[in-house]
Amino acid sequence: MKKYFRVCYEHQRVTEVQQDRIDTHKEAMEVVKECENLFDMGYWVEEYEEQPPKEERVYAYPNSVDGWEDIYNYDD
Repeated sequence: MKKYFRVCYEHQRVTEVQQDRIDTHKEAMEVVKECENLFDMGYWVEEYEEQPPKEERVYAYPNSVDGWEDIYNYDD
């Protein structure tokens, strides 16, 4: 899996992501410096690995939003 970097900050005790999928640590640090100058908040860099995509759900009906059409059959 490919490794990426993300720039994070804390807002009301919740970690938020400022920017994601940055290729190098150097680029991520440039984003941190720019954000700290603009917003006067603490930012940091996290490294993570790209995760394989999750298996897509296939519904019985193409217009299904969350699967309810699969549970309740209204054609009767």
